[in-house]
Amino acid sequence: MFLPAWRHGPEGTGGVIIQGRPQARVAAFPVRGLVEVLALTAVYLLAARVALLLAADESHICPVWLPSGVALGGLLLLGVSRWPAVALGAGVVSYAMGVSPGVGLSVVLGSTLEAVLAALLFRRMEGARELHRVRDVVWLGAGAGLGALLGA
Repeated sequence: MFLPAWRHGPEGTGGVIIQGRPQARVAAFPVRGLVEVLALTAVYLLAARVALLLAADESHICPVWLPSGVALGGLLLLGVSRWPAVALGAGVVSYAMGVSPGVGLSVVLGSTLEAVLAALLFRRMEGARELHRVRDVVWLGAGAGLGALLGA
């Protein structure tokens, strides 16, 4: 009725044997991923606050939107799977600025796509983190430029 114990032990399927019966292991909650998403969101919001301090009087027009760089850097360091941090950060900033829901959704989509596609393009090339070659710097500029076009 039961498969041999060697197939169900910790080395096998990841289950444990309790009283001679295999038990499934409960998947651990991905705490590290959640902490990384929350930390990247916090840095994104801090960068947005600083960028909005640089904005022209009585407007939200900034000469440099710092959260775009934070989002790209965060996704390059932590992985593209942390894109919810960018979406959450952009959503909170849009809500805090009091924009309409439609505009807020487009800002969230644009900011997220900007960072994700630029990070994916940058990761496709080899040596993406070192920037030792001119080609690497050109790819970084192309990825950032393409991302900025999508975010606009």
